[in-house]
Amino acid sequence: MAEGSVRTATTEDAPDLSLVLSRGFTDDPIWRWMAPEDRRWPRRMAPVFRHLIGPSIGHRTVWTTNAHEGAAVWAPPGAWSFPTSAAVRSGPAMLRGFGVAGLRRTLRMVGRMEAAHPKERHWYLEFLATDAHLRGRGIGSALIGPGLERADEEGVGAYLESSKLDNVPFYRRHGFEVVEEMVAVPGAPPLWRMWRDPR
Repeated sequence: MAEGSVRTATTEDAPDLSLVLSRGFTDDPIWRWMAPEDRRWPRRMAPVFRHLIGPSIGHRTVWTTNAHEGAAVWAPPGAWSFPTSAAVRSGPAMLRGFGVAGLRRTLRMVGRMEAAHPKERHWYLEFLATDAHLRGRGIGSALIGPGLERADEEGVGAYLESSKLDNVPFYRRHGFEVVEEMVAVPGAPPLWRMWRDPR
C-alpha cells in the first residue's frame, strides 16, 4: 500500500466500500448467523452495509484507500447508536439482505449489543474489513490508525466488538483489551467486547 494513500471516504465511495465490507464479512461467524447463506451473499448484503455506513460517511469518519482496498468505519463520540430514522429508511434493504428470520435475529443481536455498549465517551469502531486476498499486508493497521489518533487527541477511549477470535490479537496490538466475551443472543456465536484507553 502506498504511503499516504489512506483518506476519508465520501458518498461517492459508498458503493465500492459496501461491496468491500460485504466481501470482508463473508466468513464472519456473527454475520453468517444473522443472514442466510447463499452464493450471492456479498452482493445481497452490500445494500445493507451501504445503509449502515451512511451516518459515518456523513460524519467523515470512514477511512479507505484510493484503490478501495478496505474500510474502517468509525462512529465518533455520541453517534454510535443507529438512528431510528435511518433504521426505517434501511428497512427494505435489511429485509432483502437478512430475510424475515435473519432480521429478527439481527434486531435482537443489535439490541443486546447496544445495551452492553460503554457509557463513557468513546470512538466506536463499527467495521474494519479488507478483501481476503489483501489480508496481512498492513492495510487494516493503516485504516484503523486515523480513528485511534482522533480518540487519543480527544483523550477518549475506543471500543469495538470483534466477532472473530482470530482478530483479537490484531486489536490487542493496537492497544485494545478484551473486557467481556459475550453471547449476545442464545444460539449466536460469541463476540469479544474490547476497549482501548487513550494514549
